[in-house]
Amino acid sequence: MLHFFRKQRTFRPARAVAQAMLLGVILSLASCGSRSDAAEAENPNGFSDEQATQYYMLRANGQFDAYVAAMQSCDSTTEAYRSQMARLLKHHEAQILQTKGGTTGAEVLRKFFHKNGTVAVVFLNVTFKDGSSEEVIQTMVFDGENWRLK
Repeated sequence: MLHFFRKQRTFRPARAVAQAMLLGVILSLASCGSRSDAAEAENPNGFSDEQATQYYMLRANGQFDAYVAAMQSCDSTTEAYRSQMARLLKHHEAQILQTKGGTTGAEVLRKFFHKNGTVAVVFLNVTFKDGSSEEVIQTMVFDGENWRLK
């Protein structure tokens, strides 16, 4: 019977240390970046938490036509469709007013960006006059110049 033997490799501590150091240097270089790079990654295309909350507060403050105008998905629709959307928002806000006393504020809890930073899924904490709060998801899109509601 013929056996093939492989030469036993020996452990070389100096080589292992050198490889570990090289890996450390590579990882350190990969994690280097300026603060503006980090800010851009966190808020691509100039995304603003303040703008996200302002958009939500348009509807909470009864500015339904302005809210619909901020919706990118309504750009190519008819005036009748936009009017119907404003009426639906008004009806929903009337329900909130009746059951919770109205909206007092909104703040961004977290956000996730998709499609190379052109779509944002924003989680808002909306507070109401009765002391309750609710988490609302608001999708926003970057149209090449501004962030808008989906």
